Amino acid sequence: MKTFINDLVSTYLSEYGDKPLESCIITPSKRAHRYIKAELMAQEDSGFLPALYSIDDFIFKYTPLLRIDEIDLTYKLFEIFKKHKKEADFDFEEYLSYSSILLNDFNEIDIQMANGKDIYAYLTDVKAIQLWNPDGSPLSNSQKEYLKFYNLLGFIYSDFRNQLFKEGLCYQGMAYRHFAENILASFEQLKYKNILFAGFNALTKSEEIILKKAQQIKKAKILWDVDTYYLNDQMMEAGFYMRKHKKWDFQLESQAKSHFSSLEKTINIIGVAGTLGQARLAAQIIEQEQKEQLEKSPEQAKISALIPADENLLLPILNSFSKTAQENTNITMGFPLEHTHAYTLAQNLIKLHLHAAQLDQGKHHTLYRSELTAILSNDLIKSLNAYKTNPIKPSFQKFIKPIEVHALLQEANLEQLKDSFENCHNQPHLLLEKIHFLLNTVYENNQKSEIELLEENETDALLQLINTSKRLGSLVTEHDQPKQLKGLNILFKQLTIGLKQAFIGKTEKGLQLMGLLETRLMDFENLTILSLNEDILPASSFSNSFIPADIKHEFEMPGIQEKTAVYAYHFYRLLQRAKNIHLIYSTTKKALSGGEKSRFIKQLEFELLKYKSNISIKHQLLSFDDIKIPQKKIIRIEKDTSIMNKLEELAHKGLSPTRIISYIRCPLQFYFQSIAKIKETDQAEDIIDDRKLGDAIHKILEDFYKPFKGKVFPKEKLAPFLKEIPQLVEEYYAKEFKGNTDSGPNYLSLKDTSYYLTQFIKYEIQHNSPLEIIGVEEYLQRNMKLENGLLVKIHGNADRIDKKEGVIRILDYKTGAVDAKKIKYLEDPKKPNESIFTKPDYDKAIQLFVYHWMHKNTSYQTAQSGIISFRNIKNPYIMLEGSENMQYTEELFKNLIQEIFDKETAFEAQDKEDKICDFCNYRNICSK
Repeated sequence: MKTFINDLVSTYLSEYGDKPLESCIITPSKRAHRYIKAELMAQEDSGFLPALYSIDDFIFKYTPLLRIDEIDLTYKLFEIFKKHKKEADFDFEEYLSYSSILLNDFNEIDIQMANGKDIYAYLTDVKAIQLWNPDGSPLSNSQKEYLKFYNLLGFIYSDFRNQLFKEGLCYQGMAYRHFAENILASFEQLKYKNILFAGFNALTKSEEIILKKAQQIKKAKILWDVDTYYLNDQMMEAGFYMRKHKKWDFQLESQAKSHFSSLEKTINIIGVAGTLGQARLAAQIIEQEQKEQLEKSPEQAKISALIPADENLLLPILNSFSKTAQENTNITMGFPLEHTHAYTLAQNLIKLHLHAAQLDQGKHHTLYRSELTAILSNDLIKSLNAYKTNPIKPSFQKFIKPIEVHALLQEANLEQLKDSFENCHNQPHLLLEKIHFLLNTVYENNQKSEIELLEENETDALLQLINTSKRLGSLVTEHDQPKQLKGLNILFKQLTIGLKQAFIGKTEKGLQLMGLLETRLMDFENLTILSLNEDILPASSFSNSFIPADIKHEFEMPGIQEKTAVYAYHFYRLLQRAKNIHLIYSTTKKALSGGEKSRFIKQLEFELLKYKSNISIKHQLLSFDDIKIPQKKIIRIEKDTSIMNKLEELAHKGLSPTRIISYIRCPLQFYFQSIAKIKETDQAEDIIDDRKLGDAIHKILEDFYKPFKGKVFPKEKLAPFLKEIPQLVEEYYAKEFKGNTDSGPNYLSLKDTSYYLTQFIKYEIQHNSPLEIIGVEEYLQRNMKLENGLLVKIHGNADRIDKKEGVIRILDYKTGAVDAKKIKYLEDPKKPNESIFTKPDYDKAIQLFVYHWMHKNTSYQTAQSGIISFRNIKNPYIMLEGSENMQYTEELFKNLIQEIFDKETAFEAQDKEDKICDFCNYRNICSK
């Protein structure tokens, strides 16, 4: 495939190849330079290469002004504002809310060579007309201030530029304007006699002046990349700028190629749900392409590209790739710093102190518990190797006091971080010191460790943010602004926004994963573009500017039409030489954007086929199930000697019904819980959850029935107990519970406890018959001898055992929902696949069976096991049914216990029900 870079190098060699030291090539960006150099060396063996510049580097190299970044510009513009506002207490934080917009407007005015004074005079008149009262009534004070602000903008713009020029400083647009306004003097500085401008499209006014003049004085040649398909069609947005340029560059039309009419193309348009669906589909397409190219040379393999129009797809794409696909991918997109743990840590610390300052207002220093939790949960803090779980327990309490923070840090062995959470009294320089200290502590800990505790990208992010905090600290000290944390938060975001980390990839082969703007000058035979949705490609037309669209149009500054034309050109230019094309869009509907396929897709479907018949376009919609999802590696724990020893210990200590049910739910969960003994997530100490509510009911009923163990229960005791329930519940929670029960969810849980007990006792009063209490919280145990001779103890506590109408009942209290249809046996020799031991949702039936089986060891009397359900008010007693095949059930139970202790049966994750994984404490370990 002949690419634009092939044409560029051929043109250079034919025009200036014999004068490399006197020539240079200027492109819109630097991304394609390494490919241009490679092509130059492939076509020419002279050893001398021309200089290569991006237009930005070229302008700043030959402009006698030093470019400064937005943060420095923000402070300098603030000084100009103070001079014009003449207010001693001019609010820096308020100024920051619009400074960035103003700087962008100034930049656009200059780079487009517009008259700033006239624009702001026009804008002031427009605002005055908008505020004019037809009845002649005077303006309000706020309206006068509003108009005064716009009146000042023209003066501020002029004074700001003049001040920067005096200091020899500039911003991008100012440098471009200076070069264009002094074009002849600028060109006289050049050591190059020959310039080749290549790959340009949407020229700013200043760039247009530079290219025009360079061409007029015979100093330059311009090489355009354009196709007749969109150049000659006046309605096509992609050719908007090229049609303008051909009015002054008469060679443009002759350079236009006819790739769309001459090349065969296969275009697959695919709609799929969401971000993950697109990423997985892209991985499937790319891996199929790479598989087909295995027998081809590396030169052929490098002609594929994957372009996510939405750069937030980068991580989902990489996570969807196989290891082989990742190794053969060159990632030219930068990884946003804001997606790293280091950035999150710094931003969370700012948020913590910012909100604390808003809370304090001269009072005690108080922190939001949730924000402190977010910091201590950060993976970088965990890398300090101080603790395995978050030391902060879940709680309904929103705030946490310093003394509690210190205690928590001490418990987690993080005392060295205590200064990070001390009051910074709303002073930015103190907070910056805390940020620097926290990030540096993590970084130094990683450097001192014998093993790498952090990923390489996190180490790099830490260094970037440490340097950022240093620089911001210097600026805050130098300018004594901002004076509050609110302003610091804005400045920190301005400094870090757009910061990216470079990936290390192989540019000479494999897939090229790059952003849309990075593709300029480059061509690919196999092309996949993602997120082809409206408001993504083309991007949203929203523009954050003080200058309305109609005024921009009046002064020939680009607006919505021009912005769309830029995206259209990039899209069609990519397609013009490609042969195998996949265009993927999301079908997921969103409130404000997304879900609607891009207008560019519709243009292809309705216009391109009419233009040329040798182009094949197929459109299909895929569901998530249509995408082949790579199988995750299943965790399989073989029972080695160490594990078998632990199982023997467990056999001696005893298996409870709860542990047995855990194994039935998921053998891997059983391993984590009972063998590896990985601690589950701590429950909130000051929240009455379902477990605490159940504990309360169990304890109160235990204390009530225990005095009557071994006796006939006197039914006259029920009525007095009914009256005492509210007081007993309050006394229990006052003694056993640390949290507040006077209001909120805890108050409701306390009332629920009383309600459940009250309804149950009322039922007992109404349906009471002679009852003998045999046991309360009765310990049951029975041993099972396995085939290998191992004796396994099965044990547990039955909540209540009584005797009613000659039948012993083994009862278990349940405060949660109970499905009565699943309190039954399923075992039938004629149906070998039906068993409660293979159905986790029959967990209550399993528990009741185990109690019944254990009780048989202590009594030969007829017994039933059942549940007292506190939510089933009308009939709380639900007895286990269907015991006709008890012997068969017991055989299956023994097989289950045999399996748990069988050396050849590994622990693996269950694959029956996803909902089991949804509520599993260990799902992050096995990643199911």
